[in-house]
Amino acid sequence: MVAKKRITKELIDIVGDEWVSTDPEDIIPFSRDNMTWVHGTGMADYAVVPGNVEETQKVVRLANKYKTPVTVVTWGTNTTGIAIPRRGGILLVMRRLNRVLEINEETMTATIEPGVTHGKLLKACLGKSVRPLHIIGCPCGSALAIPFYGVNAFTGRYGFDRIIGIEMVLPNGELIRTGSWANPGCEKINPYNRRGAGPDLAALNYANWAFGVFTKGILRLAPRQEVSEYILVGFHDLEPLLRAMLKIEKRDITLGANFVSRGYFARVIAPRVEILKDPVELEKFQGSLPRHILQLYVAGTAEQVELYKKLIEKDISEYNGTIMHLTGRMKEKADLQAWGIGLAENREFIVPIEETPSWGTIPVLLRMREIMEELYKRYDVRDTTTGKPAEIDYWGQSVERCTQIFMNQSMQFDPRKPETIERAKNCYFEFFARTIGEGNAMPMFGAQSAEYVRIVNEVKKMVDPNGIWGGIIPLELPF
Repeated sequence: MVAKKRITKELIDIVGDEWVSTDPEDIIPFSRDNMTWVHGTGMADYAVVPGNVEETQKVVRLANKYKTPVTVVTWGTNTTGIAIPRRGGILLVMRRLNRVLEINEETMTATIEPGVTHGKLLKACLGKSVRPLHIIGCPCGSALAIPFYGVNAFTGRYGFDRIIGIEMVLPNGELIRTGSWANPGCEKINPYNRRGAGPDLAALNYANWAFGVFTKGILRLAPRQEVSEYILVGFHDLEPLLRAMLKIEKRDITLGANFVSRGYFARVIAPRVEILKDPVELEKFQGSLPRHILQLYVAGTAEQVELYKKLIEKDISEYNGTIMHLTGRMKEKADLQAWGIGLAENREFIVPIEETPSWGTIPVLLRMREIMEELYKRYDVRDTTTGKPAEIDYWGQSVERCTQIFMNQSMQFDPRKPETIERAKNCYFEFFARTIGEGNAMPMFGAQSAEYVRIVNEVKKMVDPNGIWGGIIPLELPF
């Protein structure tokens, strides 16, 4: 207790009284996320909100002094257990660092702090010749953190290596920058080269594996085009959709492409939220949509977009796809979701789900789909609204320069019924145990082979000698 009072006082001395809390009501919201049923919860002892880089460094050094664990969070939209303070200690909340420091139209980059949301970055680019790259995800999440999730960083014409450089406070309190940003004389004149003389240190920070507190970042932007359009295509089967998507993507005419199940899409575009709560209405509405939906994003001059649309129509007809035409409120909600501007309120009514990522070629993805279908039947997965056997909910997109596909399949469960949680958990681990031997390149969030884990732990020891860091979860595959 004495130590806690002392640490609290020293934290207040660093950031001010209003930016430190030990009250449970301030900390509980950060104790869980959408994968808590797998990874468990965690309660921090202190929530601390620094206002600049210097305060961030001082907090981290204080944590080293008392060997107190540190977990970093920004807006609380994290997933897969990445920001749960399982070891207690300090919850470092970075949302006060929320400045857009530069929009450089010549280099097509944005220099921002971690508290800048994707929505704020969109607004900062209005009226300029550049725009943020397309995302799949939450517009109220950190624009700096989103690319490190790993999926969105590898798709579309301007989507490669969207993180150019990062400034970060290491667990030992040191401040470093990556790429040419780290070179003397380049920090103001030319920080826009990701690798500099190499190696690419920014790439060490990925998904569940982060080696410090991000305090600034340089993001790649894309040119703002004269015309932008969002095209929806329905397919009866998944394989033709995947083949059409990769063919179109390899033409290099889209800003990006992704695909979703009709269940996922129905919950995004339902014109009235009541539909999502009524078993009869939901089944009827979902049944009116194609089983598999491809979402394409094209932009350019008016002439270019018309040419792109003709090429797309030619390719999808080869695979028996059909252009979808939405109207009214459904079109408004689809447009909001499509351009990363915002997700309509309907998404709040999606039932709890588990996420099982797959990453591979078309044959690999189809095999992942077969395995999940088997597991759905074995565990008798049911739609939590209709009570009937559930269709597999999923979303995905092309990755690795349009040569592979990422797909995140989900299983519904009812958190009020422990037996459904247990079934979902068993399915989760069985899916990964079966798919790792069948070509799944992403066998489990935050888990890797023993060799990977050993290397990560050695790097962690170097930058985190006191073992305070909670931002790295180097899990060895359990099978």
